[in-house]
Amino acid sequence: MKHKIAGIVLAGGQGARMNNADKGLQLFKGKELVTHTLERLSPQVDSITISANRNIETYRALGHNVIPDASSDYNGPLAGVAACLTHLHKQDAHEYAMICSCDTPHLYPHLVAELYEALRLSQSSVSVAVVGKQRHNLHCLLHNSVWCSLIDAYADGVRAMYRWQKSEGCVEADFSQHATSFTNINTLSELNNLH
Repeated sequence: MKHKIAGIVLAGGQGARMNNADKGLQLFKGKELVTHTLERLSPQVDSITISANRNIETYRALGHNVIPDASSDYNGPLAGVAACLTHLHKQDAHEYAMICSCDTPHLYPHLVAELYEALRLSQSSVSVAVVGKQRHNLHCLLHNSVWCSLIDAYADGVRAMYRWQKSEGCVEADFSQHATSFTNINTLSELNNLH
């Protein structure tokens, strides 16, 4: 793919359903969840930025830029995306940003290419992965023409990724044949039962 794509891995959550554990650093098959995600996303993008709000040095040791939210209030994933896009926008080096969560260790290896194809065919600026009727709002590809729109929406109080995506006329890309790629972990019991 000719276009430069930045990956943004969201690992800045409070982990409320995990007894406030740092989800990205929980072990799965001997490696941190975020490491599984990074290994699958890295071949698909030109750079990676991690959104994290604690254990910053641990995340930096993984070899990527780490950007905390502008506020320490844990305002949700949109806060992390806005902070990372603000950082990337200053660099002016990427045409697209691929957003994904840190807790999808089976991330589909052609996710970025297929989300890009959905954008190309629809001439939209935002594509989001769906499996059947379930939208995976935190797995989406954004053209840089809408980065400032997301940053501004967050500053104006928008906290739901879906609400912002809808305002931009996002296109949905069907990944029903790869549903297990989007299995995410919300609790420690889910992590223990994941194969």
